[in-house]
Amino acid sequence: MSELPIQIDFNPSIDDLEQILKFTTFPSNNWTEIRKCFDNNAFVIAKTEGKPIGFIAYKFDTVCIYISIAETHPDFYNQGIAKRLVAEICDHYSDSQFKALYLYCAPVGTKYAWEKIGFTNYPKGARNNKSEVYMYRIFGDVCKVKRVGITEENLQNAIMIYDTETPRDGDSAKWYAEVEFFEGTNKLKKPLLFFGNDKWQIKIKRDGFEIVKGRYSDYDKKSSIYECLYIDVLKVSLT
Repeated sequence: MSELPIQIDFNPSIDDLEQILKFTTFPSNNWTEIRKCFDNNAFVIAKTEGKPIGFIAYKFDTVCIYISIAETHPDFYNQGIAKRLVAEICDHYSDSQFKALYLYCAPVGTKYAWEKIGFTNYPKGARNNKSEVYMYRIFGDVCKVKRVGITEENLQNAIMIYDTETPRDGDSAKWYAEVEFFEGTNKLKKPLLFFGNDKWQIKIKRDGFEIVKGRYSDYDKKSSIYECLYIDVLKVSLT
């Protein structure tokens, strides 16, 4: 079976939008959201033979992109349309300020489809509403976050993340990322991006010394504008 020829369009026309509204299974109250994304140039479609067969409507956050609505024409299910659209979004914004995609799974069962195209569940406790399922996919050049499997004393330059607001004495961090700085500055060569709860505690070490310890929301007073924990510059003095 030959591969379906697909064209990706980040600048769809009104006619494309009207064709999409004819096949979408979303109720009409979602059409306002679709149109809003279209008007904000945050709308990408897949076409074959000049006709739309799938789309993703999205929103821009500070450093992330939120997938608001996504759908494939019923005649083209299971042909990798959503996977292709996601890959194209990642490529399109790879050199921009945006580093990751995230979304809310509704219904919850859609998470299995998103897993197949590279999305991962938020860590347990990252969202206050435990019944909600959020997922993310990082595509930007950021620090690699790892599960702690190393003694903290061996980390010289690192950001450690706990999965609680008030860790007990002796508790170890759950994740860590080794970081590098541009010489003579507090700017990280690669930013840290982590989809966690902004009330969780972080610890930052530089040159082997602990220089920050506390809740991320206390460290970054602008944390509410981010969907994720994001650090590109240390907010401490070099002296």
